[in-house]
Amino acid sequence: MKFASALLALATPSIAAGVASGQIKDFVTFGDSHTDTSYYHSADGGYAAGYSPFNLLNQTHNGTLHLGPEETIYTTWIGTNDLGMNALLTASDTPDVSIVQVRQCAVVVFNILHENGTRNSNMQNTCFWMLPLDLTILYSDYSYPNKYRTVQRNATGWNVYMKERVRGGNEITYLMPEALPHISCLTRLPTHPCHASGLFTDIYNNPHNYLNDTAPLNVTGPDESTRDLGVHTVAEGGVRDSFTWYDELNPSEQSDRIAAHEITAVMKDEYNQWATRLD
Repeated sequence: MKFASALLALATPSIAAGVASGQIKDFVTFGDSHTDTSYYHSADGGYAAGYSPFNLLNQTHNGTLHLGPEETIYTTWIGTNDLGMNALLTASDTPDVSIVQVRQCAVVVFNILHENGTRNSNMQNTCFWMLPLDLTILYSDYSYPNKYRTVQRNATGWNVYMKERVRGGNEITYLMPEALPHISCLTRLPTHPCHASGLFTDIYNNPHNYLNDTAPLNVTGPDESTRDLGVHTVAEGGVRDSFTWYDELNPSEQSDRIAAHEITAVMKDEYNQWATRLD
């Protein structure tokens, strides 16, 4: 677990109504490699941790934190890659594991948090609405060999599969609080499931509303291409803010700024079209 005081990291969208302005003082994150500083070598190198204007506290042993339940919000961003390569897509999971188990596992995390005292939660991509992986370059129907997948594959098949899994998984998860009694706390807990799929789809379809036009807006190519496995082509300076994707799989810096802006709305009780409050 990583703890950051008022962390506004690279999170996906959030709330339409909820906590009062100024109420949230502490932010606890789970499963987010963007903010990790030591445990996992992420593709972005822990971008948020490196540029954050606050202190990140590593709690690797006891490190008990006494946080006020009404002033603390807990967030999780886990499970996206469980749908892709080396997982469901390539049948690499444990036998009998399906999209149902993947989604249930993510949602049950919040029941555990509630049993341990949490009262404000933000459910990012996989806990309610997964990112539209079918729009990423890796899983697009025009994909090409890159650092994530060096061999040719059926790009159209992958794209159709991912589109169905993301949409089906999102709907399954949305129904789980009512269908599974042991996680019924989600129907009364101030939880803010965010429609990450909706936000990133809107960025993809209407980039002029989100990206900076320092260069022609680009939603189908990465600002760091790994098509040539020996030499990476990298966009420099402000040009990077014209891309939706950082590489063949991950959002760009500009997309992450947009996501960070959305989660900030949770803490400020500002209007946000990409989330619904459950309580």
